[in-house]
Amino acid sequence: MDSYRGRPKHQQHEFNDKPPLPEERLVQILQVRKSKTLPISPLDAAHFWMDHQEQPDEYSDRIEKIVIDGKQGWKTPYHDRIAHNLNLFLSLPDVHQFFVLENCKRVPWRGDSIDFYVDVIDEEKIMRQNPDEYRASAKTILRSMDK
Repeated sequence: MDSYRGRPKHQQHEFNDKPPLPEERLVQILQVRKSKTLPISPLDAAHFWMDHQEQPDEYSDRIEKIVIDGKQGWKTPYHDRIAHNLNLFLSLPDVHQFFVLENCKRVPWRGDSIDFYVDVIDEEKIMRQNPDEYRASAKTILRSMDK
C-alpha cells in the first residue's frame, strides 16, 4: 500500500529507519566552523570532541523515534547536547578553548561561561584534597538551606 497516497509532494518524506550517528551532526558543524584547537579534519575533530565530552547517559540520552505533524524523526538528546556544546565552544576565544580542552577530561565542560567553569574547577580541586570532609561540609550547608 502506498503510504504517500493523497499527500502533497512536499509532505512525502522517506524516513531513515536507522538513527543518525552523533559524529554526523558534529561534522556538519565543523565543515562550516573551524577551530585552531581541534584536529583539521572535520571527522577527526568530531571524534576528538566526542572523546572530550561526557559519555551518553543510558536513560536520559536514549535515542527514540518520534512523530511530529505526521513526520517521523529521531529524538537525540546526546547528539543535541554535544552539538550545542561544540557550538558554544567554537564561539569562545582560542585561549578559552585551550583552557576548556586542558581541563574537560577531568572536569566536564557543559557549555558554561568560563568564569563559572573556573569556579567549578577550583571547587573540584578543593574536593579532591579531602573528599570526606568536603561531603560532610556540603551536607551541613545543604541541610541549613533546607530549613
